[in-house]
Amino acid sequence: MESIIFELGLTVEGTSLYLLLDAIKNADGEAGLDDIRARWQSTEEKLKMSISELQAHRVVAEVEDGVRLYPVEEWIVSSRS
Repeated sequence: MESIIFELGLTVEGTSLYLLLDAIKNADGEAGLDDIRARWQSTEEKLKMSISELQAHRVVAEVEDGVRLYPVEEWIVSSRS
């Protein structure tokens, strides 16, 4: 887990999604949508909003069946939500 996540000004859901992804990602940094949804404790709408929020900071990218975490060096930390 990268503690800089708390400095991005994300919503609670966006931060929660990052923590979830960090916990369930595979060796390639990817997490499948089925695995995410099985653990996500909010609505589908908030999940989609949180993915978009993390994409805006280049924390994640969408892949075929889920999302992939970018290395922290690639995150956009100057933009605030």
